[in-house]
Amino acid sequence: MYFEAIDATNQPSQFPLNVNYLDQNQPVVVLCEGLLTYLTLAEKQKVFANVREILRVYGGAWITPDLTTFDGLNQLRQISPGLQRLNQTASNVSGRAINNYHFENIDHVKQFAYEQGFDIKEYSMLEMMNQITCLKPLGIEPEVVKSMLAIGSTFVLTII
Repeated sequence: MYFEAIDATNQPSQFPLNVNYLDQNQPVVVLCEGLLTYLTLAEKQKVFANVREILRVYGGAWITPDLTTFDGLNQLRQISPGLQRLNQTASNVSGRAINNYHFENIDHVKQFAYEQGFDIKEYSMLEMMNQITCLKPLGIEPEVVKSMLAIGSTFVLTII
């Protein structure tokens, strides 16, 4: 496993292409968690282009839960009203209006991914519920977490 700090929106791409620590005969996995929600649609397009470029060279997949939608966010806010405060704090700290940067709905996510040259598969976060071991020690009700995870998804993108 190798980590490389880059600006994922930079054009030309700062993704590591033709470097000695990656083997062109071995696929790569690009993991992205907590980045895309802070980016505008134009910035997301740049990231998609850069990830597409590295996947064309090495093959592999891009895994991210960051393709958030207004529909999903509104459902989460109904379950956890404090989420609005959390989003506002994140916006204040980052200087980014993250409440404006979501996709409309899952169809918009899939259309955007396709237009950027990706096949996309969606996996429910609820599938991981039985692997969460911290609920009891933290005094968190499993039903609350279950309702939140039921709305969340992780996406696996591969180039078309």
